[in-house]
Amino acid sequence: MITSTDPAELRRGLVADLNARGCLTTPRWVDAFGSVPRDLFVTRFSVPGTAGRLTEHDLGDPGRHADALAAVYSDTSLITQFIGRTATSSSTRPSLMATMLEALDARPGHRVLEIGTGTGYNAALLSHALGHGAVTTVDVDPELVDAARESLRQAGYAPTVVCGDGADGVAAHAPYERLIATCQVPRVPGAWLEQVRPGGVLVVNVAFGVARLTVTNTVASGPFIESAGFMGIRTTAAPAHLSPQEVLNAASGDGEQYEAAPLPRELWTTAAGAHLRVLFYPALGHHLLLDSPPDSPVHLYDPSTGSWARGEPAGAGRVLVTWSGPRDVWSGLLNIMRAWEDAGRPDLDRYGLTVRPGGAHLLWLDSPDHLVLELP
Repeated sequence: MITSTDPAELRRGLVADLNARGCLTTPRWVDAFGSVPRDLFVTRFSVPGTAGRLTEHDLGDPGRHADALAAVYSDTSLITQFIGRTATSSSTRPSLMATMLEALDARPGHRVLEIGTGTGYNAALLSHALGHGAVTTVDVDPELVDAARESLRQAGYAPTVVCGDGADGVAAHAPYERLIATCQVPRVPGAWLEQVRPGGVLVVNVAFGVARLTVTNTVASGPFIESAGFMGIRTTAAPAHLSPQEVLNAASGDGEQYEAAPLPRELWTTAAGAHLRVLFYPALGHHLLLDSPPDSPVHLYDPSTGSWARGEPAGAGRVLVTWSGPRDVWSGLLNIMRAWEDAGRPDLDRYGLTVRPGGAHLLWLDSPDHLVLELP
C-alpha cells in the first residue's frame, strides 16, 4: 500500500491498480491518467461512506493533507458540490472514467464533445490524450465552468469550455467523432445524435447503465457496458432528483385501489432490476427502506406524468395498492420484473439500446433484433 504524499507516486500507484484490474490498458489513456494531476481539480470534497455518512477532505488543511491526497488518488467518487443537501457535482471514480474512456476509443484526429464538465478532470484527460483543440466540454453551472476552466489552465490544458445546457450539445463546434456524457440522462437527447458523425460513438449514462452507441446515418445503437449512476443532467442550477420526502408527500393521497403482489426488492438491489425500472420510468422517485420487512409501505411518484402509487401490507404476502394518474406505475414495474424473470434474470451487459430519429428508444436483449420493449 502506498503511503507517499508525492502526487506523482500516488498517480503511478492508481494507474498500476487500474491496469491490473483491466479497465485501463490503452497507452494514451495510461499516459493521461499517469500525467494529469487530479489533485489540481479536486481540492475540497466529500467521500461517501457507510450509512450515508460523508467524510470531508480539504487539501489546503496541512493537518489533513495526507488523508485528502490519499482519497484523491483512490478509486473513489469525490463529491465536490451540494445544492442544499443534494449532491450536484462530483469527480467520478477513476475506474469508471477509465472504462468509459476506453470504450469511447477516441483517437488523435477525433473531435470530442464532453457533456458535464464538472471539475474539469475528465476534460484534462481528453486534452492530454488528444490535444486541446480536439476537446469541447459543456456544463450548465457557471460556477463549475469558471472553476474548471481555471483548474485546466493551471494544469496546462486549454480545451473549449462552454457554459450552456448540455442537452443541447454544442452545435457551434460540431460535428464530432465522439461524445461522452458524465451525467445521467433518462433518454438520449436528439441534439447529441445530430452532432455526431455517422460512424461516430457516444458513451452515455442512460438510467443506471453506461451505453456505447454507434451512429449509423440517423440511428444510434449499442450495448450497455457497465452499471453506473451519475448525477442527473441539469438544465438549471436546481437539483435533478426528487427527495424521498417529496415522493412520500406526492404518494400519500387518495386514489384507486386494488390488491397486488409486492414489488420485488431486486428492483432496487440489482443493477439489472434498477436499470429496467429507471429506463421504463425515467423520472420515477421512490421511498422505501431496504432493511425493512419485504411488505413494508413503498411510495412511487413519476413527476413527468403526475402518476403515483403506494403499496401497503394487506396480509398473505399481498399489498394494497393505491394509485392515481395516467399510468399505473405499480403494475408497470411488476410487468417489467416478470419479463426480466421470464428471460432468466439477465445481467445488464446482455441488454442494449437503439435510438431512432424522433426519439424512439428501443431496449433489446443480446441482439438489436431481439426487442424487449419500446421505452416510453
